[in-house]
Amino acid sequence: MFDRGQEFILKVEERQLFFNEHDFLPVEQVFLDHSEERGMEIESFAFSQFPWIKVWVQKFADGVLDCDVSDFKPASSGFQNQGANLSNVRKLLLFVDSGKVLEFAHAKPKPKQKPVVRKPQQTTPRSLPHLKSILPPVSKQEPFDETVHFKIPLEQIRFAKGCAEVQWSGHLPKSCKHVRLDMSIKNRFLSERLNCIKPYLSKCLNRDKVKVSSTVRVHGEEITVMTVASDTIASISPELIGEVRFHYAKGELRNWHRREERMITAEDFFQSIKDAGFGDSDSDFLADILRVKQPKHAEHIEYLAGLHRSDLIRLRIVRTPFSFLCFLTGKSGGYFVWETLDGSDATYVWKLPQPMEYYLADHRKELRRGLDWVEQNLDCIHASGRNEYLGERRENFVRIFHDYQDEEGFKRWKQEIGHLLDHGIEKRICDSD
Repeated sequence: MFDRGQEFILKVEERQLFFNEHDFLPVEQVFLDHSEERGMEIESFAFSQFPWIKVWVQKFADGVLDCDVSDFKPASSGFQNQGANLSNVRKLLLFVDSGKVLEFAHAKPKPKQKPVVRKPQQTTPRSLPHLKSILPPVSKQEPFDETVHFKIPLEQIRFAKGCAEVQWSGHLPKSCKHVRLDMSIKNRFLSERLNCIKPYLSKCLNRDKVKVSSTVRVHGEEITVMTVASDTIASISPELIGEVRFHYAKGELRNWHRREERMITAEDFFQSIKDAGFGDSDSDFLADILRVKQPKHAEHIEYLAGLHRSDLIRLRIVRTPFSFLCFLTGKSGGYFVWETLDGSDATYVWKLPQPMEYYLADHRKELRRGLDWVEQNLDCIHASGRNEYLGERRENFVRIFHDYQDEEGFKRWKQEIGHLLDHGIEKRICDSD
């Protein structure tokens, strides 16, 4: 019914907590736990200040649903199609940080106890000359440390800027206390953007749970986290995040034939985990694909990628045939360059009709129209075939051929690309390959 680690978005009314549009618990069945009091009864909620809250399930047993309030102002409000059967819930126990208790809820006034009136008794006064020696000395409790080790699912850890935030609930054996603690594990490579890749990160780490060790200081009722460490969290580095991106790309390329789009950018490719920022870099995107595919034209594509102007036009990959569309600029203007991954085809080049100064001034939209024009040409090649496309006269179009027999073939190909960017191309009828 309720599993540890489940999260729910609750709508807060004055005297109800709604789990969805129809199912709610009245205030009489809700109790608050905090460091100074357990099972605090509630008169009403501050629903205008906290219209929605997010709770995290600790356990459900004997009709008691034990949850932590993990967020008092969740980024996304609304029930999000969540279902909850509250028929067996007789009591909701919410753990709330002490600083938020009075803001979130108004406590139910406790009944005043009638004072017990005792009749005075006649006593014979007597002196106690040795009272100090009879009373035991008051001992001051000294603070002490104890260390706990636990495992927590990676999906329950929240990444923030420079750290991983962990909520732990458990028993301190030395002090015989049950506590709920918020811990922060430092790692300068972590950020909120990486929360969306935790399922993929778990696969690269080859584990679902993270081992954590923490030393806490106990001083009476005060518990302070002194140190917290995790080898797994410490192992998350740019190299590991790069492996996550690579394995994601590998899986997406394997299933790309199921997608409707025939041409996409890095941003489109990483859409499902866009918050991680994997789609921001064309060069990283290209490196992942070349590593997966290990193509025949790897050095040609890497060279073009080095010249590609991603600040003006994002790199595109084409599904059939698998290829790349780059945008290059030079003294002679702007060029769209199409290079296949493994085929024996030449490099196809289309030149924009106007100088680059024209597009960079106040005509950025026409730069986009130039891209649309090239995409139409690629659609024509895909539909009719290369021979038919090359059989017609094409302006502002040229091919640069690959020479696989000569060791100097790649060098000459680069020289032709450089000459093209500096001096432009002539209008001509293209020969067949």
